[in-house]
Amino acid sequence: MANIIEAEENFRRFATGFEPMIRDIMVKNREEVSQYIVEQLWSGINGNDKPLRPTYLNDPYFNTKEAGYWYKNAKGYAAFKQRVAPLMYSSLINAPVSSKGTPNLIITGEFHDSITAVPIDKGLRIESVGISFSGDIEKKYGQAIYKVGSYARKAFMERHIKQGIADYFRKFGL
Repeated sequence: MANIIEAEENFRRFATGFEPMIRDIMVKNREEVSQYIVEQLWSGINGNDKPLRPTYLNDPYFNTKEAGYWYKNAKGYAAFKQRVAPLMYSSLINAPVSSKGTPNLIITGEFHDSITAVPIDKGLRIESVGISFSGDIEKKYGQAIYKVGSYARKAFMERHIKQGIADYFRKFGL
């Protein structure tokens, strides 16, 4: 049985090691976290669990000549997108599908493929790496596209954090 000094030392190690243990789990599974963000986008939601806005019908881009073939035809573009890259239910994070006409930020897949979880002191930073147009997407849809939403957090807790905490407690005989 530990004396009071040993017990205090064990508690201090337990408390100071808890946050780094969680961070290590996040870093170890960073590719999965990146995929959670992609899954949110496929469902048409951002990290605040809100539908991506503007919708195609409300996007001012379609009222500019830059839209080319889709100039003044946002409805046609929305129908085209529904055929070639529809919003999808996420079986990975169980996120609901947004309404038709909500963007999912995919055509070629480059943006989705560029989403990366980068380790930082306090966990992970989600960002787009290696493509030139990510700034335009971020400007239009906001930084919330990189935020880990509640569906993703719940999935991560179930898949990784619960077991990590159980193992950590066991390490200290708790």
